[in-house]
Amino acid sequence: MSLRAKLVAGVLAVLATLVAVLSIAVVLRAEVALVDVDRARFAAATQQLAEQLVYPVLAESDALLRPPLQAFALSPDLVEVSVRAADGRVLATQAGKGAAGAMLGASAEVKTKAAAPGDQSVDLDPFGIDSSGIGTASARVIGRVEATFSTAGSAAVQAHLRRDILVAS
Repeated sequence: MSLRAKLVAGVLAVLATLVAVLSIAVVLRAEVALVDVDRARFAAATQQLAEQLVYPVLAESDALLRPPLQAFALSPDLVEVSVRAADGRVLATQAGKGAAGAMLGASAEVKTKAAAPGDQSVDLDPFGIDSSGIGTASARVIGRVEATFSTAGSAAVQAHLRRDILVAS
């Protein structure tokens, strides 16, 4: 084999190696990004649930907690969600339909609104309510929502993504 053929073969081998390394880097970065998206999505869903549960947690009412938890449990990725009072007592739990496998947890505090409901610009003095202190209260943590989600759906997407990237390279 001539020197020229050896150089061409060496350059091609280096290029093939670089393409393989780049493909692996792209796959790994895509997987990390997908986990980050899942984590953000699960955190946002848990936060939204916590904001819906202010009055049910204040009332510590199972009848008020059940409907939002049952609706939340319809999420295909949810494994379990629990609502705890500020002192740590479990107020309610609901199992979801999420598949077993890798799990991600998310939690959010249930906080009071720190303001009276309605328009606070209205003068409440004629009704015997001192409106001077409205808006000066601070939010109070009254509970916590803890949710566990399955990443099985993302694992399937990751497997297809890996295969597609490796086939393309």
